[in-house]
Amino acid sequence: MSSKPMLLVLVTFPKKGEYLEFVREVVENRLAAGVNMVSVNSLYRWRGKVEEAEEVLLVIKTSAEAVKPLKEFILRNHPYEVPQIIILSPEDVHQPYLTWVLENTATDRKQ
Repeated sequence: MSSKPMLLVLVTFPKKGEYLEFVREVVENRLAAGVNMVSVNSLYRWRGKVEEAEEVLLVIKTSAEAVKPLKEFILRNHPYEVPQIIILSPEDVHQPYLTWVLENTATDRKQ
């Protein structure tokens, strides 16, 4: 776990999947303050074959406090057998933005 208060979690999701419902649930449950959804074309090796897929890269803005339940949610609800979950710790975050992320992922506040 990072000592930084804000984290970015990168997750790919099948473009034809129900990613909007997934993202909405993440935000509604305060596991993230917000999520960017970026269309990507992916090329990767899976089970000995090179595969190609249209995916959506989810850039999830969350807090260190919410990252563990977020990761558990992803593992329970993601359609992939091995979902991409990459957690990044930003070096510097604009303070008002950081405050917004922390306020919107706090488990003790329901607005």
